[in-house]
Amino acid sequence: MAQALIEYDDAQASLVFDANVRFGAQDRTYLAGTEGAITSIGPTLSEQTVTLHTSAGQASPVLEGSWFPDGFHGAMAELLCAIEENRAPANNARDNLRSLGLCFAAVASSEDGQPKTPGAVRTLSAGNAVSS
Repeated sequence: MAQALIEYDDAQASLVFDANVRFGAQDRTYLAGTEGAITSIGPTLSEQTVTLHTSAGQASPVLEGSWFPDGFHGAMAELLCAIEENRAPANNARDNLRSLGLCFAAVASSEDGQPKTPGAVRTLSAGNAVSS
């Protein structure tokens, strides 16, 4: 089980991981903004109910497909389009390194209880984070 709070200039994100729950597992995503909120809730990534909440009310679309393999279609299509258009894909390796920087910061923070800046922690070794 783990939890991370990520602070941005104009937003924040809370990530909560419930590990390998044997009974009553829940996958939940909640996004809130100035115009409304979206929830996606279900026992797995493959079984979700999505609901949009706005001042006009709420709506839940009927979902088709599943995260795997359908969810990967978009990632592969973006890669192929980027190759065809001779540009970097939106899901490029450099941005993925930024994601790893966030993960390294979360692990290091969990070890000493102090906030970390993503990208500042460059290595993790045997339970000890090393900042650069």
